[in-house]
Parts: sequence; C-alpha cells; structure tokens
Amino acid sequence: MNFIKRAFILLLAFVCAALPAFARIRAEQPVSLTIEFVNGGTALSGARFDIYYAARYSSLYGYEVAEPFAGYFTIEGFEDHYGWDALAQQMADHVGRIGAEPTESGVTNANGRVRFPASGSAPLAHGLYLVVGHDVEQSGNTYTSLPFLVLLPSWDGETASWVYAVLAAPKSGLVPPPTPTPAPGETPTPEPGETPTPAPGETPTPEPGETPTPEPGETPTPTPTPGETPTPTPEPTGAPTPQPTSPPSPPTGMASTAAFGITALALAAAILIIAKKRSAQRGIDS
Repeated sequence: MNFIKRAFILLLAFVCAALPAFARIRAEQPVSLTIEFVNGGTALSGARFDIYYAARYSSLYGYEVAEPFAGYFTIEGFEDHYGWDALAQQMADHVGRIGAEPTESGVTNANGRVRFPASGSAPLAHGLYLVVGHDVEQSGNTYTSLPFLVLLPSWDGETASWVYAVLAAPKSGLVPPPTPTPAPGETPTPEPGETPTPAPGETPTPEPGETPTPEPGETPTPTPTPGETPTPTPEPTGAPTPQPTSPPSPPTGMASTAAFGITALALAAAILIIAKKRSAQRGIDS
C-alpha cells in the first residue's frame, strides 16, 4: 500500500511538472497593446488605429469567435503568417461593410505610437484582436498599413513566457500618387491632308527634327542623335506592400499536453481506487 501511495505521489508530481507555462496564464493580469507606426526610420504621427475584440482564447479549446465576427468566421490557427494576413483582411472588410464600432480607437503621437487601452479607458479583455489602420498624410506623402491580428497576451518563444504588454510594429507602405488623366480635347487632332501619303514602294524622308509616323502595326525604333546616348524609360516603381504583424503563435502542442495531463491524472486516480479496493478486500479476508 505504501508503495502505491508513493507511486501516486510521484505520478502527480510528474504531471504538474509537465504542464508548461502557457497553462498558467494569469487571468487577473492586465494586458496592453502599443502600436509603433514607422516608415524608413520616420515616425508617422496622426495615424488612426481601430482595434476590435475578435475572439476569446483558451489553451484547451482554442479560439471562440466573438461579435461582430461570430457566425461569419472560424479561427483554427495557421501554420504561417499568410493565413493570418488573409483572415485579418477579410475581417477588416467585414467590419467596414457592416459599420461595426471598434472596441477602442487611438491616434499615433509624435513618436508614431499609440497605446491601448488609453489612460482612463476600460481594461482590455484577454483574447485575439483585429487592428485596422487608416491612411495618413505626412510631408506630402500618404502612408498606409494592412490590418493584422494580435493575441493578448502573446507567447514569447525565446523566453518561454506570456507577454502581457505587447508591442506591434506593422510595416508601412507608401501610396503612389494618382496618375493625372488628360482632359478631352488636350491632344490636337491633325487636319485632313497634313500628312502626305507616300507612293507605293516609296519611303518618305522625314524633315530634320521630324519624327516619322510608323505604319499601322509597326513599332517605331527611335534613332539617337550622333554622340547621344539614349536614355531608357524607367519602369514605374510601385509602393511596397506592407506586411501586417501576425499574432504570435502559442507554444506547440498545448492541447495535446493538456490532454496528456488530464489522462495522467485520471490514471493516477484509478490506481488509487484500485489500491483502496484491494486493501479493503484484504481486511475482509483476514
């Protein structure tokens, strides 16, 4: 009997030691999110960011989608940031379409930062948040950012601990200026008869400084002036696509580890019950 008791105690100690830090999220610990909006080392001030509470999180049950996303989306986790990016964009389109009110809004300061919750605001609940930024103009340029999802608190794999004060730095993108469209009538139309028609088999000789008109379907080849190096036409450069911050992935195997702990506890309880029954049977036999 003493051996069984000792075995039970050792098994219980092993189960407790096997449960990792993610199973001990401090529910009473406040969480916060600070967004840092920077482009090329320049802080972008005056940018508005909205945050939406997207889902509750449990290490046993995963994500439970909250309003206004419940019934429209399911969150099962993704292996890479591409899935999170696509989901964040779909959620942002959804709240824009239905006009949902954000959980909280804020504007970046001179350092390009905004903190949630703001001073005097209600505490943020633990869970998954959608962050949607708005375009901002600064120094004659317009900057944008893509929506992203962030988990509060977030798991830090390097320190193997939960981080309750999270800093997110979405990559910014420069919006290219619109291409001006010429007004109708700005391009002069030549009068009939201005362009002579060459005789069959005859190639017209252009006057000095005149650019010959190519035949239909013919691509003209520019002829550089002697001693002059033709300048290639630069290709238009598009604005870089900003990459949103993906929610930090929780530690691998959280559900399987929790299930293992429950199974081990059940096994230990069964061993103890069997031991008690055998002890009682021995007492009856004696």
